Amino acid sequence: MATPKGPVRFRFNHDPEQVSVIIEGDSSWVTGLRSEFGLDAVGWLQPLAVTSMGPTEGRRAPSTTGGEGDEFEPAPSEPKKLPGPPPDPSKVPTVRRQIGTLDLKAELMRLELHEPRSPTAAELTEILDKVGPPEIAPEGVSLDAYAESWLRLLLTLAVREFAVTAVPLELIEETIGTELGREGIALEAWLDSLYRIGRLVRVHGGERVGYGPSPTWLDAW
Repeated sequence: MATPKGPVRFRFNHDPEQVSVIIEGDSSWVTGLRSEFGLDAVGWLQPLAVTSMGPTEGRRAPSTTGGEGDEFEPAPSEPKKLPGPPPDPSKVPTVRRQIGTLDLKAELMRLELHEPRSPTAAELTEILDKVGPPEIAPEGVSLDAYAESWLRLLLTLAVREFAVTAVPLELIEETIGTELGREGIALEAWLDSLYRIGRLVRVHGGERVGYGPSPTWLDAW
């Protein structure tokens, strides 16, 4: 009979002498140890239904005393090596700043970031005139492609040029109300419908309501 491969268990019991031997481990290691003890012609070998183990992993030390040989010889563990050079704490710069002394405006300028501020209708109109008409949404993306394209362009410019996340309803109407073909309650109802389907976010600020673009909507086309 062919010797099983992979993890196996060798068992030998000699009742008159009360000798019980159990060896578990990789087949080649168990076979060698069995031969060393002169147990080639006795006992039986049984494959184990576990993942393969190396010659020094998960093995049981043989026992020649009563019982089932429960002494377990743990596999030696090696520390995991991290990639790259070892860390050097002396090269980490130490930055100490008194709480409350950071100049946010100066830091934003250093990072070339805009400080958020609400734009005016004149500022948005001037930028829209320079940018030109928007790219119309492809067929199937929108029910009112022309109006949504203008709204998408306006909100994109507000985010990019003024770092705001929403634009007041009145400012939308004053800037592109004509292009949208809606005003007053009709415009608000249309914007709310876009909010309900996830294309806009709605922001409440006191008595004013603002709308901003959903990132997934900006990436739609």
